[in-house]
Amino acid sequence: MTKKEKNNLQKEIINVIAPGESGRLILAPRCGKTKIIIDLIKRDKIKGKILWVTPTSKLAEEDIPKEFEKWKAKKYLKQLETTTWKSLVNCKGKYGIIVLDEEQFMTANNASPLINGDLVSERTISMTGTETKYQSKKDLYNKLNLKIIY
Repeated sequence: MTKKEKNNLQKEIINVIAPGESGRLILAPRCGKTKIIIDLIKRDKIKGKILWVTPTSKLAEEDIPKEFEKWKAKKYLKQLETTTWKSLVNCKGKYGIIVLDEEQFMTANNASPLINGDLVSERTISMTGTETKYQSKKDLYNKLNLKIIY
């Protein structure tokens, strides 16, 4: 995929997602999922806190904040909180948006704050390059009202 094709795909995806819409993005690896979400945050001028859930501490503590700087969203860093899937069980509160990066890491246990209402948001976007085959994961997504948007 050329840079131009990648940019066009990213714009197409952002145009498909309605302001305030929650759901799942199932996209090929290396197509710029992080940039898409950051562009969405900028487009919709997200108010309130942003919770970004990732598989690793390095992604949470270093890589995601660097991506906000790289994609000219530095002003949102003060709203950004990051955590790992493992630590999600310790999270509580209300957010403007919750981003579930690599949704395949979701389990009934780590998603419990989302399910029991300890963790709420105006919208939730999950994303992955690895669509699940497991019904138990699909049931979790349905319980959280996360339908496939793209």
